[in-house]
Amino acid sequence: MQIQFRPFWALIFGLALVLTLLIFPACKGGKAPLAGSVPPKIYISAAEHNYEKAIIAFEKMEQDSPSTKGGIVFTGSSSIRKWETLVEDMAPLPVINRGFGGSIIRQVSFYANRFLIPLAPQLIVFYCGENDICNDLSSHTDPLRNFKDFTAIIRYYLPQTHILYLSMKPSPLRWQYWEKFSKGNELIRAYTETDEKLRYLDVGEIMIGEDGRPKTHIWVSDSLHMNEAGYADWTNIVRPVVRSMWENVRQQPVNKEKRMQGKRRNIAE
Repeated sequence: MQIQFRPFWALIFGLALVLTLLIFPACKGGKAPLAGSVPPKIYISAAEHNYEKAIIAFEKMEQDSPSTKGGIVFTGSSSIRKWETLVEDMAPLPVINRGFGGSIIRQVSFYANRFLIPLAPQLIVFYCGENDICNDLSSHTDPLRNFKDFTAIIRYYLPQTHILYLSMKPSPLRWQYWEKFSKGNELIRAYTETDEKLRYLDVGEIMIGEDGRPKTHIWVSDSLHMNEAGYADWTNIVRPVVRSMWENVRQQPVNKEKRMQGKRRNIAE
């Protein structure tokens, strides 16, 4: 006896099959797709577009003299930008300085597709967050939220990349914000412990004197940015950690950057 499907039941069967395929997609190993498979959109205000010239300068540098991909990129705000001896201090590690600003974390994320991701670094050393709090008088939770967005973007385009976060530093000029910096640092430190590709380094402890306030001899005249002595202190604690991380990450598969179609754009576009 042959079984004949009536049109109604054939329709029901077809719909059930479609729903099954949608709900249980074919995934390697039977695992569901990872969350965050699409990078977050980053939006900055018109006033926060003030580093476009710096990004264009980075792009021109790469056009004129392309950097070797797959190395170590230091990026973030002016504490990185003003580290003029960075390459020498980290030698022989393959280091590139891509700090700009005064920047906030959102700006670094917004421009990442143009100045950072094309370098396909295996290790990113990141210093940013102070300005997130000071510029907008924001909550100490803002740097964490913005850092999560930054790491999500890096995970999407460069899934093998490791990130070292350097803590927000204490300075005489911004001492009034130190409590917020400290709380923000603690939130980010806890977050980095949830991901084996993230690491946190406290750079503030060595910058505090016996009186419990920022040391006086490690700053230039603005009492915000470091002088040679300040960067020498940073080198002493940053370099060993970067070297150790580099020895580990260089053994891993090299990033295969996800390519964007057409002209490389800002993350929000």
